[in-house]
Amino acid sequence: MCRNYLNDKDILAKSYTAENTDEANYIYALNREVKYRTLTQYKCEILAAQDRKEIAQGVVAAVVAVGVVVLAVAAAGAGGSNNYSSGYAWDQFYDGNYNLVWRCRDKSTGQFAYNSACSGQYQNDNTWTGK
Repeated sequence: MCRNYLNDKDILAKSYTAENTDEANYIYALNREVKYRTLTQYKCEILAAQDRKEIAQGVVAAVVAVGVVVLAVAAAGAGGSNNYSSGYAWDQFYDGNYNLVWRCRDKSTGQFAYNSACSGQYQNDNTWTGK
């Protein structure tokens, strides 16, 4: 309401003539609300400044939150773009029945891990190349 008042306070003057019915209805409604809420230019400037401050704080908080999430994802290696993005990598090898299979391994220990630990990574055998 205050933004409209501050932007259009000049058209509330008695000497202003509306260009069409829609504008006349807007002027009437704006004038009615300004009087009903006992708004003044000073009150509206204070309210608008508080509103801008709260919006700015919200934007800063959102940017910080997104930054924290991006850093957490990067630290966890969840990028998934290659097999070096985390502590896990795909390994292709022959099982006991001579079937070629893919399994996820922990890169630091070589132990098998849940395949979900390698999800999002391309299946390539660059880490453990021997079959």
